[in-house]
Amino acid sequence: MYHRDALTGPLLRLILAFLAGTAAEVRSEPVISEFMASNGTTLQDSDGLYADWIELYNTSTAPVDLGGWYLTDSAGNKSKWQFPAVTLPARSYLVVFASNKNRRVASGQLHTNFALSNEGEYLALIKPDGVTVATEFAPRFPPQSRDVSYGQALRTDGRMGTVGYFEAPSPGKPNASLAGGALSGTVSFSHEAGPFSAPFSLTLSGAAPGQKIRYVLATPALATGALPAPTANSAQFTGPILIDRSVAVRAAIFADDDSAMSKTATTYYAKFDPNAANFSSSLPVLVVDTMGTGPLEKDGIDHPAWIYVYGADATPDFPSAPDLITPAEITVRGSSSATFPKKGYNLKLTDNLGENQVRPLLDLPEHAKWPWSPPGSSIPVTSTTR
Repeated sequence: MYHRDALTGPLLRLILAFLAGTAAEVRSEPVISEFMASNGTTLQDSDGLYADWIELYNTSTAPVDLGGWYLTDSAGNKSKWQFPAVTLPARSYLVVFASNKNRRVASGQLHTNFALSNEGEYLALIKPDGVTVATEFAPRFPPQSRDVSYGQALRTDGRMGTVGYFEAPSPGKPNASLAGGALSGTVSFSHEAGPFSAPFSLTLSGAAPGQKIRYVLATPALATGALPAPTANSAQFTGPILIDRSVAVRAAIFADDDSAMSKTATTYYAKFDPNAANFSSSLPVLVVDTMGTGPLEKDGIDHPAWIYVYGADATPDFPSAPDLITPAEITVRGSSSATFPKKGYNLKLTDNLGENQVRPLLDLPEHAKWPWSPPGSSIPVTSTTR
């Protein structure tokens, strides 16, 4: 029996350290160190597709045989996908694609039999008994943004630390300092996204005392459609920004010492082509602006885009402001039909943080995801909520 005063010394510190530590830190074992639930352009699998991925890290100084361990996205089915006999060396990383392809050949690329939801869900690494949790994100990880990963920061002692977002994903490599999500605020833009005719001054706001805003301007004619995110080395907002050309603006709130940042907010301004003022239509017009990235092909990539709807309730009026402006992600759908001159597309409406957004299109009900086919194709226009 210990005297209560004994708990004021080293014994108390030891107990508190044990209670505060994560399971991974106490047992020094493999952990889920990073994952991405909305992989747009970050990492390709062996099929050339951008599937969700999960990174494991061996915190131990000895190799670990992962044979018989499990990954799962279901709290009610902890043995959903089992690892083959694959060894994870000491202080090393392993990337597993969460693609629904269910590939378990130890000498090849590993793929689970489930994919991740960017809206958030349960995720765990389970020991071979099919019950014991090594790492879990419960009851669900938070909503995820496109090409932003989530996980645990690597401490200087080689163990895992604080959980949060990473604006600079690092699959198979040490995690950088936590970024998006560490600060709760987001940047607001003084000018609404979409087409414009005359140059204007853009103001960024949202930083609280002890914070600042950093931003990047990206001319969007990029082959991959990827837009750079602001970092601690990006320009600091100190005054109005002149917008006189088509440009994407990405901005985030940073701590004064750049040790933490908010999620990145994105807006896009498209310089209006005066020739379009002569266009007329008796029907509503829906414009899909892929920001100068060129024709879309069947590549399995969700390309960033902006949707403008004109004449939702009447005849389109150019160059007036659209009736609806929303960011989106678009990819070519179908198999053989993907080669047709008139292609079908999958549209996913998002907000300026890259998260799903439920909106109506024309006179159709509100949805976030829209399979769409052009007039004259054999595929009907439909909509889905997920």
